[in-house]
Amino acid sequence: MNDKNIKIDREFDLGYQAYQNKKYKEVIKHFSKVIKLDNNNSAAYNNRGLAKENLQQYEEAIEDYDKAIELDNDYSNAYYNRGNSKYDLQRYEEAIKDYDKAIELDNNNSIVYNNRGNAKYDLERYEEAIEDYDKAIELDSNYSVAYNNRGLAKWNLQQYKEAIENFNKAIELDNNYSDAYYNRGNSKYDLERYEEAIEDFNKAIELDNSSDAYNNRGLAKENLKRYEEAIEDYNKAIELDNNYSMAYYNRGLAKKKLQRYKEAIKDFNKSIELEPNDILGYNQIGFIKTKQANIELKKLNYDKALELLNEAIEYCDKGIKIKSDNSEIYDSRGYARTKIANLERNKNNIDNAVKLYKECIEDFNKAIELNNEHAFAYNSLGYIKNILANIQKDKISEKDYNRLKKEALDNFNKAYEFANEDLKEKIIKYLSKLAENNEKIARDFFKTHNFENPILKFLF
Repeated sequence: MNDKNIKIDREFDLGYQAYQNKKYKEVIKHFSKVIKLDNNNSAAYNNRGLAKENLQQYEEAIEDYDKAIELDNDYSNAYYNRGNSKYDLQRYEEAIKDYDKAIELDNNNSIVYNNRGNAKYDLERYEEAIEDYDKAIELDSNYSVAYNNRGLAKWNLQQYKEAIENFNKAIELDNNYSDAYYNRGNSKYDLERYEEAIEDFNKAIELDNSSDAYNNRGLAKENLKRYEEAIEDYNKAIELDNNYSMAYYNRGLAKKKLQRYKEAIKDFNKSIELEPNDILGYNQIGFIKTKQANIELKKLNYDKALELLNEAIEYCDKGIKIKSDNSEIYDSRGYARTKIANLERNKNNIDNAVKLYKECIEDFNKAIELNNEHAFAYNSLGYIKNILANIQKDKISEKDYNRLKKEALDNFNKAYEFANEDLKEKIIKYLSKLAENNEKIARDFFKTHNFENPILKFLF
């Protein structure tokens, strides 16, 4: 062996040792020396590329892999590694082409199939990703990461039970796999198995003090109406990541449910500050200000109530300007406008009230256009159209009066069809009051839904 080859072997050995010790700058130094001694050494380019990749110098790494492939176009590892760097640059289609070539040259590498699956997953091609994870598992039945990834793909396809089976297997193979516990918790959450989800989030937190796990455990507790405990989890998520906009938003929701409105608004404003293009915070502030207005109305503070309602509409307007395809924010704006219309009606400003109610109808119709199962919007339409019929009875034709009444009944029926139990109860109580006043719309509603003696049943 000549002196040159001895030097090359020595630099290779030193480079490998440095790589194992994660001293990537030293790795680059050693393989650069190899390349200086032999610029046709494809392995040296590949290995230097790996070091650059680990330093997140992805473009430079790709240049090294390009050179390795130029020198040896059957170098499967170089294609695989180049695919990984392109993946990290979110160039997923290009990454897939490199993984394809690596598989063509060596179809027994489970890791390549897994990573190609990851690229397809990030392109939301979940069925194709599952096929790759299947192949990875076929080649290595103990590949816990592939089971976890296949579970994630199934979770995105809303196949929650199958997802859980995959996370179970990943945990069986590696009982310290924090991501698998976290992902299984999310699947159980989506199946409304909140207590079980909390157990998984507990384990994920024990293994990895992750802000996401605290946030999602908070969501599970919130769904169990354990609002104070949920807030503690959101606090911890924010402590770990004070730019976690969703944790602020979720904490705001929990505080809203506890009627701590001022604190909730503060959290929603913080979520808006961190994510100014996310309209959820705008919607919630608009809704809360309407709730605050209700409190002022009960105190007969009409001016303050009107001020809050106008602020609610302003927040909704801002949200709609950012994103005009969210049904909830139209519903919230319609809710605030309805309160203002009611104020005008109570002051006997009927013309103004009618004009405002028609604006409300536009909002609720838009909410339904965006979500045709929006029970609250249907309920509000029923409420408004019944009022419009009653306050205009002497001004409109009998045909228009009957049309409004029929539309109101249809809207209440739709609302009841899509409503949760809480809203169903509110619909029944409201229509029971109308039935008490002998309104035909209420009698027809109860007849349609086969309720017997609704007034006695729900009012006494």
